[in-house]
Amino acid sequence: MKYEQFRTLLSQELGPKRLAHCQRVADTAAQLAEKYGADVDDAYLAGLMHDYAKKFDQSRLYELAKEGQLITDPCEEKVPDLLHGVVGAYLLEESGRITNKAVLQAMASHTVGRANMSLLDKIVYLADYIEPGRTTPGLEAVRQATEKNLDEGLFLALSNTLSWLLSEKKVIHPNSILMYNWLITEVLN
Repeated sequence: MKYEQFRTLLSQELGPKRLAHCQRVADTAAQLAEKYGADVDDAYLAGLMHDYAKKFDQSRLYELAKEGQLITDPCEEKVPDLLHGVVGAYLLEESGRITNKAVLQAMASHTVGRANMSLLDKIVYLADYIEPGRTTPGLEAVRQATEKNLDEGLFLALSNTLSWLLSEKKVIHPNSILMYNWLITEVLN
């Protein structure tokens, strides 16, 4: 089977709950890719592998990010879990397991987003947010918006995330702010 090696790798490295989440994200990403005209195989693979580095604790994530020169902002030192997307993409590229730059970029940007996201980036970001196992407040509205318009769903998902981060007094990565501004000024206007 096409993705069996990746499923085997994940099953060796992630617990059953995280593995099930990754499978649901892959399935959701493939459905969104089919609907919105992206490469279904790329979406499935990026969705499947998006949390590959979730196995690492905070200090190891930061070490790997430093090793790969992946640090882009001081907030990543304070909240190294923000790095799991870029670290996972880095490790899979370095090992030669994934060489497709679009897949790697979608994996890397699924956590905090970024400005100028590709269609695949948007799909993986949203698939992680709306996969059927999620139960966060406001989720049904995001699912409904995504069904009608990918960019509207993306904006609503990001808005919900930013609202939650603000209410919890959590760090907001600058890339999330850049994504918000990009969506407001260039995508949704």
